[in-house]
Amino acid sequence: MQALHNILQDPGSLASLDLAALEMARIEYPGLDCGSYLNVVDGWAVELRDEAIDRFRGESFVHEFHSFFFDRLGIHGNTSDYYSPLNSCLNEVIDRRTGIPITLAVLYLELARRIGRDVRGINFPGHFLAEVRDGVFRCYVDVFNRGRLMTKDDCLRMGRELTGIDYSDRPGLLEPVGPRSILIRMLSNLRGIYLTRRANRKLLAVLDLLLIAAPGDADELFSRAMVKMNLHMHASAERDLQQYLRLRPEADNKGEIEHQLQVARVLRSQMN
Repeated sequence: MQALHNILQDPGSLASLDLAALEMARIEYPGLDCGSYLNVVDGWAVELRDEAIDRFRGESFVHEFHSFFFDRLGIHGNTSDYYSPLNSCLNEVIDRRTGIPITLAVLYLELARRIGRDVRGINFPGHFLAEVRDGVFRCYVDVFNRGRLMTKDDCLRMGRELTGIDYSDRPGLLEPVGPRSILIRMLSNLRGIYLTRRANRKLLAVLDLLLIAAPGDADELFSRAMVKMNLHMHASAERDLQQYLRLRPEADNKGEIEHQLQVARVLRSQMN
């Protein structure tokens, strides 16, 4: 998972987002051949160039690109099984041509990148978006809903409808984000899914990656410690709890943490 680790550790990493996303999918598919899926996307880019779609500009480019992406490839949002972990696996998105907003946007912007177009990710609350920038032309794209073109006001209205929150005083939410932020959001999605499904080993893999991105995140350390306790990894859980207390020596929940630490020590001793 070298590309994924590189981006999580270094926001300036030049590793490719699609490779990192495919490496993340190894949580579900440990033996996944990432290269074969990169070749599929490379092949689509060749088709776009062969048809001279890369020569269009502005709104004409968006129209032609969307015709290829949504009509020819048949890519669409998964409304029937939205919370399946498969929707967060880029290999499954490529195979099944369906997914959730963020994985569809990753595929959209990585395909556009291959033909030299400036398409970026927008980490908008509740619904990840893409943004096309081409000279004076600029628009937001809802990749989940067949490439619906959106203005800033459209995005803010959607945000209110989805979350009940008015984001009009937070314009930064509509600014592009880099691969690291995208991958962290993908991991956060998987964390919620695996937590709900009690898939502890997969959840542990997600938390390990989130802690690569933020080694000093005490909350994630505590979460990982509890997952390790469920997996009977008591010695490792003990280390995470000790690190939590080093990071937050005056934590309001210090008593709870010390209790969990004592439980981990007792259980570890019983395993010897």
